[in-house]
Amino acid sequence: MDRAPATIQAVTAAVVVLLAGGVARGREARLAAERGPHYVGEPFVMQVTASGFDEEPTPEVMLGKMPEGLRVSFLGVNPSVSTSITIVNGRRTESRRVVFNFNYRLTGARAGNVQVPAVTVKQGTKTATTNALSLAIQEIEKDPDMRIELLLPETSIYPGQRAKVSVRWWYAGNVSDINQLTIYSPLFDKFEFQDEPVRRGDSALPLTGAKGKVQVKAVVSRQTRDGKQYMVATADRILVADRAGEYVLDPIIVNVSKVVQWRRDVFGDRVPAAVKRLQAVGKPVRLTVKPLPLAGRPESFAGAIGSGFSLNVRAGSTVVKLGDPIALTLTLRGDGKLDNASLPPLFADGKGLDPKQFSVPDGQVAGEVTRDGKQFTLSVRVTDPAVNQIPPMAYSWFDPEQGKYVTTLSDPIALQVGRAKIVSSGDVVSTRANGPANPGKAPRAAAGDEARGRFDTSGADLAIVTAPALLLADVERRFGGATVPAAIYGLSAALVVVMFILGRRASVDPSVLAARRTIHQQRAKLRQAGRLAGGERAAAVAAALRALAPHARAASRDELDRIVRECDDVAFARSERRGSDGDLYARALALAKEMQ
Repeated sequence: MDRAPATIQAVTAAVVVLLAGGVARGREARLAAERGPHYVGEPFVMQVTASGFDEEPTPEVMLGKMPEGLRVSFLGVNPSVSTSITIVNGRRTESRRVVFNFNYRLTGARAGNVQVPAVTVKQGTKTATTNALSLAIQEIEKDPDMRIELLLPETSIYPGQRAKVSVRWWYAGNVSDINQLTIYSPLFDKFEFQDEPVRRGDSALPLTGAKGKVQVKAVVSRQTRDGKQYMVATADRILVADRAGEYVLDPIIVNVSKVVQWRRDVFGDRVPAAVKRLQAVGKPVRLTVKPLPLAGRPESFAGAIGSGFSLNVRAGSTVVKLGDPIALTLTLRGDGKLDNASLPPLFADGKGLDPKQFSVPDGQVAGEVTRDGKQFTLSVRVTDPAVNQIPPMAYSWFDPEQGKYVTTLSDPIALQVGRAKIVSSGDVVSTRANGPANPGKAPRAAAGDEARGRFDTSGADLAIVTAPALLLADVERRFGGATVPAAIYGLSAALVVVMFILGRRASVDPSVLAARRTIHQQRAKLRQAGRLAGGERAAAVAAALRALAPHARAASRDELDRIVRECDDVAFARSERRGSDGDLYARALALAKEMQ
């Protein structure tokens, strides 16, 4: 008798486990919409719920053909994972359930009953199909005291162009009776908009689109039309089209909840007792986005659209050796959207960096949009010793107002390029002999010099004198007395000093002597430059410092480069300064004096 209940419990547990496994393996999809009523022009949410699929990858939702007049936009997907554990008779069973919620925004453009077809959800070989969905879109009574307008550009625009769009809401009734306001246009879902931020104290209009409701700054005025005085709220937006095409759009719609009856709450404040839905509909609109013309498109065009663009090029160093890297910073500024503007080839339109003279990076150079513009940073190398400047670079943009491409050039940057020195084994030995590792040690003299430097005893009479007459002779009278030996000693000392000076000069590295001569010559040129003015003085100072650059110490190199760049700015008139001021000239003289 005891075994029967145990058997029943075992069978029941098995059925529960099988059912749990079946639910975990089963796939289902459902289609539902936000609870109505749904009104013309008022967006509402539709959701596709899919369960029984794997966590990865996200399933694909295939919508059927939507009824005419029902607009759909995708809002996003929210996956959720839940785990349940069941223990029956000590047996532990774990099940995992994954649910994907796909959200869509629906907007009915006309009243009536519509049928949303079934939706298929697919993940690899796994599929599930939803039910169909019936919706009732209700008409809203038109308000004779309300108008709505959508004002588009009168002419066609181009992709990337920033075009002004205005929304105007007219209301002749009591604004304090408006409980809720909704403005929608299909245009808001088609394109990207740049809106001015709403600050505290500003008026704003609520505009509804695919991304939800956004508050747009508005200007309020009073106007009279058809004998009625209206309060007019105008909100301006900047539309940026991303693709060409002909767009015919349904009218803009404004819905309001108007309070028709008030009551007092327990605190004595007025609160709505009854509201009424009212609506105003604008006119259909058309927008033409023309593709950019191919004819006349320059090589230096890289996606910039707008007006007043400029390209500024700055070099990290203007005194380099052949093959040394030069850091370039290119800054693009202009009235237009910079996000899609890229960098054209640096040798575009036959300008800029000649590939025969410069080595430039391959591929696109990524840019970064900052407050100052869009900056591109790259490194180039000079491969031709004849190069004396970074030439002007061409940059083109499309001006939609003029309907044509416009090109600008950057300013040139003067360069001094020295030949790269090839170090041999002899240079290494000379460096070790004369470098800091052997301070005070003179270089080894040549064979002939060394022979002359020793005491030469060849031909000397080294015999020992024994004759008394010679040994007893008066020394003071020998060789003319004391005057002649003193003169000989004086001339010998002078000769030793001269030979010491000549020896010191001979031991100095010829490159050091050449550097001293160069520094002396360029200091003289700097003093001569002081007699000039403005750009001429700046150019002379820059030329002298470039000649001094190979002999500058590392600690002085940065200051030298800064002075040269400032002089170039004055010489090429790239700044508001029109002359080299006293401080700049004094800095150059001080640097040259320090080097000597």
